[in-house]
Amino acid sequence: MTSKPDWSLTHNTKHFIQAVAKRTGLRTTTSAGFFRILSSLLC
Repeated sequence: MTSKPDWSLTHNTKHFIQAVAKRTGLRTTTSAGFFRILSSLLC
């Protein structure tokens, strides 16, 4: 992908296993999980 995203947000996280994350460089989580991680980084 041209934009080279860091995150993939989905409610279907069971299809995005660690091997996919390693190959693509994407961190996959739900929307709620993303905002939880983001808020912990800002505090």
